[in-house]
Amino acid sequence: MDISPISEKYRNISKDISFFALLLVASSLFFSRFLISIGFILVVFNWIVEGGFKEKFGFIKKNKSAFYILLLWVFHLIGLVYTQNLEDGIFDIRTKSFLFIIPAYGSGIYLSKKRKNIVLHVYILSALVASIIGSLNFYIGNEFASIEDLGGMSLVGGNLYQAILINFAISLLCFFLIFKKKTKYAIIYYLFIFWFFVYLFLLNSLTGYVLLFVLFIYNSFYLFLKLKTKRSKLKILSILFIIIGSISIYIGIVVIDFYKSDKIAYNQLPNTTINGNIYIQDTTNRQLENGHYLYLNFCEKELLKEWNSRSTIAYNGLDKKHQQISQTLIRYLSSKNFAKDSMGVWTLSSDEIQLIENGCANYLYAEKFSPKARIYVLLWQLDSYFNNDFANRQTISQRLVYFKVAFELIKNHFWTGVGPGDVLDESKNWIATRYVGLSQEYSSRVHNQFLVEFVGLGILGFIGFIFIIFYPFLKNKMWKDYLLTSFYLIVISGFFSDNLFESQLGIAFFALFYSLLYFKNEN
Repeated sequence: MDISPISEKYRNISKDISFFALLLVASSLFFSRFLISIGFILVVFNWIVEGGFKEKFGFIKKNKSAFYILLLWVFHLIGLVYTQNLEDGIFDIRTKSFLFIIPAYGSGIYLSKKRKNIVLHVYILSALVASIIGSLNFYIGNEFASIEDLGGMSLVGGNLYQAILINFAISLLCFFLIFKKKTKYAIIYYLFIFWFFVYLFLLNSLTGYVLLFVLFIYNSFYLFLKLKTKRSKLKILSILFIIIGSISIYIGIVVIDFYKSDKIAYNQLPNTTINGNIYIQDTTNRQLENGHYLYLNFCEKELLKEWNSRSTIAYNGLDKKHQQISQTLIRYLSSKNFAKDSMGVWTLSSDEIQLIENGCANYLYAEKFSPKARIYVLLWQLDSYFNNDFANRQTISQRLVYFKVAFELIKNHFWTGVGPGDVLDESKNWIATRYVGLSQEYSSRVHNQFLVEFVGLGILGFIGFIFIIFYPFLKNKMWKDYLLTSFYLIVISGFFSDNLFESQLGIAFFALFYSLLYFKNEN
């Protein structure tokens, strides 16, 4: 059937459909995977019905570097040949199909500058609404949540993805402020940026902080190169070094404080509790909580009795994070430098009992707004892993295990990889057959897109992935584009902390904004 007449008539409304579809994807990144899929289908459907394939494929042929990103989908399709888990392999192919937004937009009819700006502003407004809803849901009526429970704040995708999306919203606002100096919305933009800073602080995501720092460094050097006078350049450098220095000093103080321990006169430690029960003074166990030893002034007989009289969860049971509540209690008491006896238990308030029942093991973790608490969580996880080979329920420690597993799999499958659908299975199998401080229920694949590609596709696939990501950007000197460079910095940094291309949200985020930012306004 000749679709040319249909296509000619359809072109009159294709711009509106494309505009609506991209608006739907941009707004749904914060709210709904289903609506993202609908938007994606509309974009591709619109491209097909639009017709004009000869011109479209001619454009793609002349602009190959813009579409090299599709080779990633081809690599993973080829990888199905030696993938054992075809179900996961096909799911991987379906996920990466969102990359077809790029040729559908790149060789079709582009959005006008006005409509593109509307899409970007709708994205920012969606970020605002989602961040407000997430904050209200988590912080209001969630009194006994700790800083370790912040993963429940985002509406879709988890806090790491939320941090990536919010940092890009900040980049968009900075772009509008820098390149639209006479905009009447400047005050609103500044207020939005301020709120997004606050929200990243509320998220307390390590990735969010790292991305924000990367963007801060980039913007500082960008302004440094753009400013004309030496005085202005000196101001930028001074601000840069003051902030970096302040952050470094603060982190250093927290680290020193974390590793500071009590000076104990062991010959003066008490033998019995106030009730006459014998203390265990384990001077060989060096585990600390806020610098206080866990197993000094320890009387389990009293802990068991008094805890059971104060809590509905038995001393030998599990807290709401499925941890031994006895250990959570011991850590919490130690964090406040309380004796692990009847007096220590009864010194706790009713709110603190609920915090412990919820799995909060340190009173600092209840301070949800505290960067110090976030650093403490990170240090405790690292210390627990390196000194006790324990990584369960610890995001940072688990990531270290996944890194170790990835390098072992790369060593054993260097040339071809294990197959793109087998990365998770092979990682779990490796963990199951070796002691790495991680139970099977917490085993997963490495959270690093570069290593996932290496493990799945081998050295040639890894080199191909590097080429696909960086060649179009470098060949077309896109580093001169402020917004596209900001986007790339966020994406590449995201690759180091998670598998951005292994999820619908991550691949849709990349495909949408790669299309809008790489291809200019009018075709």
